[in-house]
Amino acid sequence: MKKQRRRLCSLLLAVCMAFGTVAGGVPGSSPRIVYAQEEEATPRITPEAVNTAAGETVVLKAEAEGEGLTYQWQYSKNGGSTWTNCKSGGAKTDTFSFTMAESLAGRLYRCQVTDAAGNVSLTSEVPISLPLTITSQPADVSAAAGETVSFSVEASGTELAYQWQYSKNGGSTWTNCSSGTYNTDTFSFAMKESLAGRLYRCEVTGGGSSVISRAALVSLKGDEPEILTQPADVMAAAGETVTFTVEAAGADLAYQWQYSTDGGVKWRNCGSGTYNTDAFSFAMKESLAGRLYRCEVTGSGEITVFSEAALVSLRTEEFAILTQPADVTAAAGETVTFTVEAAGTDLVYQWQYSTNGGSSWKNCGSTGYNTSSFSFAMKESLSGRLYRCRVSSGSLTLESNAAAVTLEAAPEAERAEEPGQEAPAQEVPAEDVSGTEADTGFDMDRLEQGLEAALRAPAESDDAE
Repeated sequence: MKKQRRRLCSLLLAVCMAFGTVAGGVPGSSPRIVYAQEEEATPRITPEAVNTAAGETVVLKAEAEGEGLTYQWQYSKNGGSTWTNCKSGGAKTDTFSFTMAESLAGRLYRCQVTDAAGNVSLTSEVPISLPLTITSQPADVSAAAGETVSFSVEASGTELAYQWQYSKNGGSTWTNCSSGTYNTDTFSFAMKESLAGRLYRCEVTGGGSSVISRAALVSLKGDEPEILTQPADVMAAAGETVTFTVEAAGADLAYQWQYSTDGGVKWRNCGSGTYNTDAFSFAMKESLAGRLYRCEVTGSGEITVFSEAALVSLRTEEFAILTQPADVTAAAGETVTFTVEAAGTDLVYQWQYSTNGGSSWKNCGSTGYNTSSFSFAMKESLSGRLYRCRVSSGSLTLESNAAAVTLEAAPEAERAEEPGQEAPAQEVPAEDVSGTEADTGFDMDRLEQGLEAALRAPAESDDAE
């Protein structure tokens, strides 16, 4: 075996010599082995793709090996046809960051890495996209025959595609639309009587995922029932009775209450109690907290409208106002304080004032307006205002009694005699107003005696001198 191998090697060498070359050599030279140079590793970038909401921070990192490496991040807005150098957020470092915005969706990012020898390598390209989300739902439409019906949907995401669908059986089954603008964000068509009562929705696809809009109803104008009073949110403790009520106008009205456990995306018909009347009642349970309820009202001609959705939430503590704010009388400059006391969970306060006796109210906006006690310095201009507090707990709101603020009247000041002001005349007894002497206050007899004494004094001498 060894001899055969040696003979084979000799034969191969002879063949190579016959052609005059050995790999990597020149004719007549000694053969040498040339090793294939190891392919240079391509710089990596992480993450490989970004799908995040507007406002979130995006961080891209380039990983490369070599000496004297420099970095330049770039972006493309046209799928990689052209590239522009980034200028901020660490654009010349191995880590590049920025804040996600809707305008950046669809861009590509990459990093250009250069070593000390001037060799340039490019990372792979990272696509940037927004999560697929419906931001505006289609609304119900009522139109007369021949009028244009338009349903619209708004969504955020990348490379969005639209497919409108319709249902003729209240949403049990759906069929893709195929006419007009069925594959855009707005679907329009001419109204016909045969279309009344249909539901329409849009399936939006993008970034490998899809979402479905709410179902919107089209009804024939003039025949559809009109909802006058919408059901209101209810908060109740376990065991208490919850009642949702709807008021509608129309002929031959029929009611069907529905509930949703996913925020209104899907609806199911209620089947117990008073589900088919204008008021639906049931006993509250913890498991029902967070559900939405609405009423489907059908009139003559099988035209249907839906009420707004109302929320049921669990009350773990009695929600009530325990102490009402009281009227306050204060002098200008003094501090006025109104206080309310309430019981409940997650309480929220909003003080309000009225300048027209309670006909209309405005929210206060100064310090303490959102606490249980609201204080301010009294001014004359505030006298006569009413104040109240709106207290909320979950979806429920209570309003306190109105309390009045009144300016305290200043005590009547004692009148002081001002400089330069004549003193008020005093009554003089009748017997004192008979002559000048009484007016002047001098004793004329004494004055005359004093003058006579003064005249005699020089003529008299003191015997003792």
